[in-house]
Amino acid sequence: MDPHHRGRPAELRATGGETSGVAMYSCPACGKEVDAGAARCPCGADLTLLRDLHALADSWFNRALAAAEGSELGQALELMGACCAVRPHDAEARYVLAQLYGQLGLADEAQAALARRRELDPAQPGLAELERSIARLRGPAAPPRRSRAWRGMGHGRNGRD
Repeated sequence: MDPHHRGRPAELRATGGETSGVAMYSCPACGKEVDAGAARCPCGADLTLLRDLHALADSWFNRALAAAEGSELGQALELMGACCAVRPHDAEARYVLAQLYGQLGLADEAQAALARRRELDPAQPGLAELERSIARLRGPAAPPRRSRAWRGMGHGRNGRD
């Protein structure tokens, strides 16, 4: 099994990434931290939507990993992006997102995802290595290439570029 695979919804802390083995929510009504499996907060607030959203994010994470393993990087990127949107503090998802951007050659996006990952958990092993890989993607700046269609549409110098 993949070491990143999330088999149960309660493996990660919803409010702060991978800081404990138990997922927790901050109740939107009272602010108290409540176990992710709870349907109700002690204050009486209904938490089923948060519980379901947490499970959905785990599903997207796992499906993204499966898509990446199957060389469907575009789909993997879309799913991991959705996971990160639902869980902005999920450091592990940000790391995988940075890897996916890097595999697609999107150096700026990979760097941004990695910077967010570093903010969430600067002690993560492998960050420096991934940063070096992203830096190699950038390489020397090359002038943009324009297709013949672009040049033929009058976008070049005097329409004859």
